[in-house]
Amino acid sequence: MAAANVEPLHARNTTANFVCQRCSQPLKLHSSFSPLDEQTASELSKPVLVPPALYQSCAASDFHSCRHWVLMFQRTMVQIGWTYLIGYGDNGQEFMMVGLENREISHNVRWCANLFDLLTDTSTVDHPLCEECTDFVLDQMDAQLRAADDDRHQYKKFLEKYTETLTDKDIENISEELKQLQEQELQLIRELEAGEKRSAELNVQISEKKEELKKLEEKDRTLWSKRTEGSYHLTKAKDQLRSMEDQIKFIHNHNEKLEKTNAFNATFHIWHNGHFGTINGFRLGRLDHCPVEWDEINAAWGQAVLLLHSLAKRMGLEFKRYRLVPHGSLSYIEALENKKEYPLTRGRGHDNHVNFVVYLCRFDNAMVAYLDCLEQFKTAVEEKDKNIRLPYKMDKGRIEDPQTRSVHSIKAQLNSLEGWTKALKYMLTNLKWGLAWVSSHYPDNFSH
Repeated sequence: MAAANVEPLHARNTTANFVCQRCSQPLKLHSSFSPLDEQTASELSKPVLVPPALYQSCAASDFHSCRHWVLMFQRTMVQIGWTYLIGYGDNGQEFMMVGLENREISHNVRWCANLFDLLTDTSTVDHPLCEECTDFVLDQMDAQLRAADDDRHQYKKFLEKYTETLTDKDIENISEELKQLQEQELQLIRELEAGEKRSAELNVQISEKKEELKKLEEKDRTLWSKRTEGSYHLTKAKDQLRSMEDQIKFIHNHNEKLEKTNAFNATFHIWHNGHFGTINGFRLGRLDHCPVEWDEINAAWGQAVLLLHSLAKRMGLEFKRYRLVPHGSLSYIEALENKKEYPLTRGRGHDNHVNFVVYLCRFDNAMVAYLDCLEQFKTAVEEKDKNIRLPYKMDKGRIEDPQTRSVHSIKAQLNSLEGWTKALKYMLTNLKWGLAWVSSHYPDNFSH
């Protein structure tokens, strides 16, 4: 590989320079280097015996340095003049000349490299080396040699001293012990081989178990995911269950409340508003200073007819002479004998009607018929329960107050507004008492 700024070939120096394998400084070979013959190369290729102490005394750092030198030799850089060469010795490749065509120089480089390969293969030191590195290596080798000589001298003294005290029996015992140790070594080697075989089998089992563990972990993650999803659905189901239980509890409490609630009491509310009796908030009657609208009066009569009709039906009572027909604000009473209809309703237009007197009579007859039905209801109640007495007496369209002995007609004709209103109020009071009695004796509640 050519370096930068290469000098032209006509100015090149034909002297071959190598790099020191330890400090990487360029080397200039001595002129005494000449091609090797086969005999010299064969002698140099013989292995050199290196004392074991040389390896034992070699420090870890030196060992790594030697390895570094060996590796450095795999890529030897050679400088020839201003042109660089790269050689690969151990892998069988030859040096490649880049930029040079001088065969003589190439041949010299090759035999020098072969010489350094032989020296490196027969020693622990990579070649070539510079003088300073060579002196340093020689100093180390001398130190190692002196240490090896000291060790050898100590071993020799110990051996001589120990040999003097040994007997034939001791030697025999030592030989026997050595034999036993050798046998033990063989046994241990066999055990080691068996252990290594067992270790290999265990490694296979470990690999299988790891794969099984991986599958189990994946299954565990899947199960945990399903468990989490199941826990979510369980929590959601519990929330729904608590919600349903709360709804059932609410419905149960509401049902108990409804069981204690009477249909008539919940549907019809009879009370008073000053001089007026009221049913479900509708006033029944009129006064000069408080002219109630006829629409409200008609609605009140519709509620009264529906209530009395429902109470009689609950008791199984069938009225004589009349039939109540609840129809809201257009309710009426039908005479059973002649099938005449008596309306319990009146409007503004009826005040100027041509047959006003006839219509008013029919309205009065309807109220008298209603009072007759109420009287029949009173009689039926008192027959079933001797302890009850409605507060006001009723007889042929009249209502009497037992306390004041005052009697008021239910008819609107030939009657004052105050008397008519009071009679209606007494009628609603009797109807309220009848409602209370039926509610207590006929618990017709919402649960049925």
